[in-house]
Amino acid sequence: DHADLLRALVVQYTEGCDCKDAYLDIIVSWSICALSRSHRYFNALSAALNRVCSSALSTSAAYRSVLIQLHDVASYLEQFGPGEALKAIPAAWRLAASDAASMEAHRLAQAPMLSQ
Repeated sequence: DHADLLRALVVQYTEGCDCKDAYLDIIVSWSICALSRSHRYFNALSAALNRVCSSALSTSAAYRSVLIQLHDVASYLEQFGPGEALKAIPAAWRLAASDAASMEAHRLAQAPMLSQ
């Protein structure tokens, strides 16, 4: 069951070691939203998003996957809430995430495989 798997992920992550980083935080945040559990795991989601957005904003290519997933999370929260969790993502981060998602969409649209 996905709910049990997500519960195990959230519990292990929130109670686990203090070696969390932005990449892991965004994976957990994305998973919570992808399985429509943002209200149930609001505290874990907010904490993860606060950690992501408290680090220095980077728009480097290496960080682009984090920003694309953050865009997915922000888009989900705009539609389904809770709005308090969305407030954890500052405007500059949301803009960078939106730009990263747009750049990736443009890159994929130009891919030779898709132009056939």
